[in-house]
Amino acid sequence: MNDNDFASISWDREDIVTAPEDKQKPPRVIIRNSIEAEYTLTTKVSNPQKEADTTKDAYISYLSNNPQFKCSITRVRRRFTDFVYLHTCLVRDHPACAIPPLPDKHKMEYITGDRFGHEFTSRRCSSLNSFLVRLTLHPTIRRSKILLLFLESEDWHQYMRAGGVNSRNNSISPEGGVIDGFMVTIMNAFSRIHKQDKQFIDDKARADKLGEDSANVEKMILKIVKKQIDLATDYSDFGVQWAKLVPLEPGLASAITALCRSLEEMSKCTHELRDEIDTTYLTSLKDLSNYVVSLKTLLKQRDQKQLDFESLTEYLNKLVHERDGLANGVTAGGFLRGKVEDLRGVDHEAARKERLRKLELRVKELTVAVESSRMESEAFDEECVKEVAVFEKIKEREMKPALNVLTNGHVEYYKKVIDEWSGAIESLEKLLAENHESEG
Repeated sequence: MNDNDFASISWDREDIVTAPEDKQKPPRVIIRNSIEAEYTLTTKVSNPQKEADTTKDAYISYLSNNPQFKCSITRVRRRFTDFVYLHTCLVRDHPACAIPPLPDKHKMEYITGDRFGHEFTSRRCSSLNSFLVRLTLHPTIRRSKILLLFLESEDWHQYMRAGGVNSRNNSISPEGGVIDGFMVTIMNAFSRIHKQDKQFIDDKARADKLGEDSANVEKMILKIVKKQIDLATDYSDFGVQWAKLVPLEPGLASAITALCRSLEEMSKCTHELRDEIDTTYLTSLKDLSNYVVSLKTLLKQRDQKQLDFESLTEYLNKLVHERDGLANGVTAGGFLRGKVEDLRGVDHEAARKERLRKLELRVKELTVAVESSRMESEAFDEECVKEVAVFEKIKEREMKPALNVLTNGHVEYYKKVIDEWSGAIESLEKLLAENHESEG
């Protein structure tokens, strides 16, 4: 790709607040509009290289090409672990965003010994490129400090060693420990949201449908790729068998040679088509399926926050009802409690006032908690609406190029096949005409 394809960008700083055509707007609004309209960021992950080849700690580094702020074009090398670190930071810093996923690190290639094979590294490079493109298209994440450091900093590894983010120590875990988190999960499994928002129901249905369709298309493409491999092998073997006829039929040597050449070219073209589909289109399908999972996880988090709000509200109503009943002298189990207090020699009125005081304190605490949960749930709802819109935008932007690659790959394949066999047929017809003339 030509370097001119990565034109320099304009970076809007917060001290630039002039907008002659719209002077009446507040400076903050003007800055936001300027950023959304002019701020662009283009990245490309390419050229995977094996580093430290002679040691046991060999790894693959990827070249990230991005127009940035210090220079018009910056090139940096990053390991896969660097991408993992970036992803961990973004998940921590943006909990209300559907962070695009990374390709899975644990592949069968690591077991079979093809850890640094060309096919594996090419697919991973393509996935990492999609990951970065998605980040740069996200209106919030593309302005993240950690992303800018990742893209341009020459001291990135020093920043990692300095502990900019410790994924173990700073990971978000349920308050109260693993057991409490497990108990909350079990309880929520049997809880249902009472007031479902139709918009989010539709969003989850579309995400489920897209995930199913992507999985079905992926299975179909995998079958096609496997058949293309078999077909390419058959073309090559067929040409080899025809070549064995040359010593037996010297007069047809040129015709047989032309046929063998065409079959070999067919095999080569089929391999190229298979590689392009596997590396680009099939990888994009897998990346899209993984991205759908991230969006569905975010929607589940939204449901959880609404469920927490409804559970707190229900508990608050229960306490309010109990408090009102206690204030009016009517409580569930009051007779049994009175008998126990008589045995213990407790003053009934003093005990009732003490219970009422504790209930009042508990109701006040829960009222604050319910209001906080409501505000958090509503804010998360707004962020989810934005994230769904961002997902749709990125999906549309990705699917068209992927389909273009698939279509253009097949068009080029059939053009090459037609050209090759047209030449072979022309050669055979010419040879046949010469044989007729010699016989005549």
